[in-house]
Amino acid sequence: RRTDAYKSDVQMIRDTDKGMRYLIPDPQAPGSRIVEEKVSKKSTFALAGAFYDDSLDYPIPLLGIQHFNFDLWGKGKQFSLFFGGALVTANYTDPSLLGSRFDLGADLFGVAVPFGDTAYRNGKEVKEEKIKHLPAVFQVNIGRPFGPFLNTSLGLFTRWDNFQRDPDTGSAFVTPVDTFTDGAELRLVGNYKGFNATAIGGYYRRRDWEFWGNPATSEFDPKDRDYWKYQLSVSKDQYFPGFRKHV
Repeated sequence: RRTDAYKSDVQMIRDTDKGMRYLIPDPQAPGSRIVEEKVSKKSTFALAGAFYDDSLDYPIPLLGIQHFNFDLWGKGKQFSLFFGGALVTANYTDPSLLGSRFDLGADLFGVAVPFGDTAYRNGKEVKEEKIKHLPAVFQVNIGRPFGPFLNTSLGLFTRWDNFQRDPDTGSAFVTPVDTFTDGAELRLVGNYKGFNATAIGGYYRRRDWEFWGNPATSEFDPKDRDYWKYQLSVSKDQYFPGFRKHV
């Protein structure tokens, strides 16, 4: 029965000292199998599905591919791509930039179907101020660890925002102007004995900034063309007896 299984097209694996490995046909001995020592570090999947949330008028059909490569060009660089027709996300990572301790990452996100942005005032939805938003983002990050517990990174990005009127948008409402927003973000991450602390600070500037909103209620301020954002978070991981943590 084993000989017949070896001769078949059935996928087989073997538990080895190095973990699970595929058993592949032996080109030197037809009807036999050998352990495949080289583990593939890339994969491609066909995907089909749909995405929906309350900001959309209808589900977005997704039909495309997901590709991973964790050893790009055989140099340890990583690349992933998801393309689903109406949605694309891509990531490139170099864990050792030019052989140094710096790492480089690049991220791309884009969607072809606008999401709905709804305004609320005094806890109630203001339908006449509802608009549609079509975003796209490209960001580059450069990071470096400092010791075993602290990592810092600098992110430079540009975001494209396209705004469109919704069927519920009021006639007096002025739609925001389409614009690029450029920014820089500094991130510090510390990990020690299960404690995790993250501090983020960023500066952002819109290339175009014109009056928008309902003239009667708008809080538009020309000074808001550029702005700062800050974030601080602290968390603690706790592993209970009977549970295992894999490192």
